Amino acid sequence: MSNNTRLSGQTAAEEAAAVERAEVDQQLNLELPEERERKFQRGAVGRPRMEWLPEQQLYIQEIHRVVDHRLLNTFGDVYRVLNELYHVIRDPVMVDGKVLRDERGLVQYRTDSSGLPIEDWGRLGTKERERFLYLITTRLVFWEQKIAETWLESMYGKVEYEQTYARGFRDLDPKMKDTEGIRAAAGKLAAREDQYLAVIQTYYSKKAEALVRSMERLSQRLKDIHVAS
Repeated sequence: MSNNTRLSGQTAAEEAAAVERAEVDQQLNLELPEERERKFQRGAVGRPRMEWLPEQQLYIQEIHRVVDHRLLNTFGDVYRVLNELYHVIRDPVMVDGKVLRDERGLVQYRTDSSGLPIEDWGRLGTKERERFLYLITTRLVFWEQKIAETWLESMYGKVEYEQTYARGFRDLDPKMKDTEGIRAAAGKLAAREDQYLAVIQTYYSKKAEALVRSMERLSQRLKDIHVAS
């Protein structure tokens, strides 16, 4: 298979990488190729597997842990504002006279029978509501800038994946049969680590965006309560 420049002005590797990039963009929002392959295989063999394999589960848990830790470091002031608010409207879980905390050091609060936190928004006086509104609204501009930074990292991860894939597609081992399918397989193999990193970066970006959106909604709720009182 030739890797010369096509009529489009791109090499075969660049064209293949562009196609792969479009597919990856969809994968990062939907599913990975491995998942689609498993679905295809399940249709052939019958009953699908319903949960992760043990080693996969450990890896997923580690991704959650790393991403949550990074969010705590990057958006520490978000969690500080939330903890200050929760300290007013919620009651912590006490064990032997000490406040119970999770593995991240966050305070655990009492919940109802459904597992939802028990909250009393009536504890917030006028001055406290104003204070939390100011705390949130004056920081939103910085949080939104940080979201843009996480978005950049996720986009950079995708570009790195595309370039690694293109190199793997282009630099095929001369001993291997030169076909489009084999080149594509070589590209995916070469870019496997970059693909996982791109997925993790995208996950981190989406969680950061969701966190700041939640603060915007909280600000609106405080404003509604403040206006109604």
